[in-house]
Amino acid sequence: MKRSLRWLTFVLAFVMLFAAAGCNQAAPVNNEATAAPDGATPEPAADATPEPSPTPNPFAWVDVWNTELEKDIYYICLIGSDEESPEMYGCTYGHNDTTMILQVDVKNNTMKLASFMRDMYMEIPGQGKYRFNNAYFRGGPELVKQTIKKVFDINIDYYAKVNFTTFEQIMSIIGPIMIDVQAAEVEHLRIVESAVSKDGEQITSYNKVQSAGTHEFDEYLALSYARDRHSERELEGGKKVWNDLGRNDRQREIICASWEKVKGKEAVTIPAAVM
Repeated sequence: MKRSLRWLTFVLAFVMLFAAAGCNQAAPVNNEATAAPDGATPEPAADATPEPSPTPNPFAWVDVWNTELEKDIYYICLIGSDEESPEMYGCTYGHNDTTMILQVDVKNNTMKLASFMRDMYMEIPGQGKYRFNNAYFRGGPELVKQTIKKVFDINIDYYAKVNFTTFEQIMSIIGPIMIDVQAAEVEHLRIVESAVSKDGEQITSYNKVQSAGTHEFDEYLALSYARDRHSERELEGGKKVWNDLGRNDRQREIICASWEKVKGKEAVTIPAAVM
């Protein structure tokens, strides 16, 4: 495997971790190898030894193993949606309240990550003028990609999507990450505000963060931090912001910290329930 291809698989592994709940390629994906057989599966005998479950392949959605890379730069759209179920808004999708572009330069082995403001007012193809976070609501990831192409002239090669619950599931797989907390962010994190309980579990980490400084974040603290748009945040250079500017910066920090955690791993196991 060439160095650039091996490097790209690490990047894609992280993207899969960040968004294993919903991934796709711009081109159609061949699902023949993973399609379930027709008909009901017979119940095993009571004394039968169950067969071990196969380890999910995080790269099953894209054929990069035995092919040459076709270009030097790839663009991956990362979508964070407020949907928790298809019935939440009476339709299939929620809103793309978080939208990022990950630029992967396989020639120079570099990455760049940029956030888009959800309240940007723009022309959404076939829909009219709305806030940007209406693109996913009105047409899913394909319409988000079309909107980015129309407004910013960026061709999206891949996309990945999470909601609150799947974000926590992925962060629990990645494991604890280290985050530098600012003083104004402490109260939001102390009560783990905005976290969402998953699978009926109790939200942990109450009162764990009580001061500024570097703290270890579990999945609940990570979600609380990623959703905080009310605490003041000081950006690099000393500028103080809040609302989505501060939230976007926190989200990029989570992704960078997660990347530092997983980039040296040679293999990743993702439970079937998260795929």
